Amino acid sequence: KELLKYRWFQKKPWQDEIKRMLASGLKYELDALANKDFRYLTKTYLPRKLKEEDWLD
Repeated sequence: KELLKYRWFQKKPWQDEIKRMLASGLKYELDALANKDFRYLTKTYLPRKLKEEDWLD
């Protein structure tokens, strides 16, 4: 809930995503991925996200 107060998370897409995460009780996507296989995160997942520009503004 503290995240909702941060200045850089005030845009509606961020607020919606944080509220969805809180309602589901699930971890953030990156945290969950890092716990499984850090190499996958750095070699596959993040490069794909950057290439596709798939992130919240």
